[in-house]
Amino acid sequence: MGKKIKKNRNKEGKRSYAGHIVEGRLEVSRSGMGFVIVSEESKDILVRPHHFGLAFHGDLVKVSLEGKMPAGRRAEGRVVAVIERKQTEFIGNLQTNKNITFFIPAGDKGMPDFF
Repeated sequence: MGKKIKKNRNKEGKRSYAGHIVEGRLEVSRSGMGFVIVSEESKDILVRPHHFGLAFHGDLVKVSLEGKMPAGRRAEGRVVAVIERKQTEFIGNLQTNKNITFFIPAGDKGMPDFF
């Protein structure tokens, strides 16, 4: 699926992941935090809700790794592309206000707003 993440250490002993792009499956917890599961890695990648882009729970995504993380902590990233959708039909309610309509999902998994 993805390639192994190259981990470079700087002089403070922190690993630099910035710029690496990996593929994995986005899992969204009930709290709304996302974790990308990469098959070749022992630890998943943390993705904060505002970094999901257009990805939903279960999608196969490309993630750009960011920043420097102390040893033993999980890497953080942001979704840069959706490769494959897990779900193409959604259940919920439509809410219309003036000239715009929002979709309110019925599930408990976090997902970005779309209108």
